[in-house]
Amino acid sequence: MIYGSRTALYIGLAAGILSSLVGVPLGVISGYYGDTWVDESIQRIVDVMYGLPFLPLVVVLVAVNGVTTTNIIIAIVIKSWLNNTIVIRGQVLSLAERPFVEAARASGASDLRIMVKHILPNVLPLGFIYLAQDAALAILTQASLAFLGFADFTNVSWGTMLQWIRVEGYVYTAPWWLIPPGVMIALLAASFYFVGYSLEDVMNPGGEA
Repeated sequence: MIYGSRTALYIGLAAGILSSLVGVPLGVISGYYGDTWVDESIQRIVDVMYGLPFLPLVVVLVAVNGVTTTNIIIAIVIKSWLNNTIVIRGQVLSLAERPFVEAARASGASDLRIMVKHILPNVLPLGFIYLAQDAALAILTQASLAFLGFADFTNVSWGTMLQWIRVEGYVYTAPWWLIPPGVMIALLAASFYFVGYSLEDVMNPGGEA
């Protein structure tokens, strides 16, 4: 049980961090260049990706590229960066009209400098919130993939423990084998969600987006 926690934590944190590394910069760029071809291009990609179902897409990508931990993380990230981009874009659209951004433009600062130095620090707290939520989603997705047989069985995880009991046919006769990994998956995912909600309360006490 303890050994299997490594895989869940690794996949959750890796997928959450990579989702933020993709989604936050794209959200900043899309929001800063709002109503231009740059913004439109990014938003059309987001629209297309939103139209694809999450778990079936991940299953197909893993099946095509190979069932490895790295491929599972990449497949999750391909879909999970969307919320980051949408929310960060909305925040940046508001920030781009603030006086300190206008002052930076008037002083001759480049677009890159304004985005990195003036806008990015203001949206990073929001990025951390979605990092925690993406980590929880990745943990649940990995467990689902493992239960369906799409997991790297050279690495023991809570999901593979559930898959083993299903294959052996002891789902209804060995609850001591079934319940502990399921409870741990639920508790770890819930922990990341609670961290995200707590960060939101601390960083956004007024409840404004």
